[in-house]
Amino acid sequence: MLILAVLLSGCSLGGTSTPAAPEATDTPTSAPVPTPTSVTPLAVLVIPTDLDQDTSNLYQKTVYDLAQQAGYRFQVLNS
Repeated sequence: MLILAVLLSGCSLGGTSTPAAPEATDTPTSAPVPTPTSVTPLAVLVIPTDLDQDTSNLYQKTVYDLAQQAGYRFQVLNS
């Protein structure tokens, strides 16, 4: 009976083990610093929907050319 108790107790010793918790470090870590991204300025032309096509095209071409010369992006909006 004693031998049986020793064998059974020996089987239960290596069954499960709990993983050790990671050690906390005292070394402070710096937060990531966001890097600024350059945003290209935007030129917006708002034209009425009832404007005739020739005038609308002239306005769009003129503002587009000026925006390109200044390094701006260009967008047309209808109101």
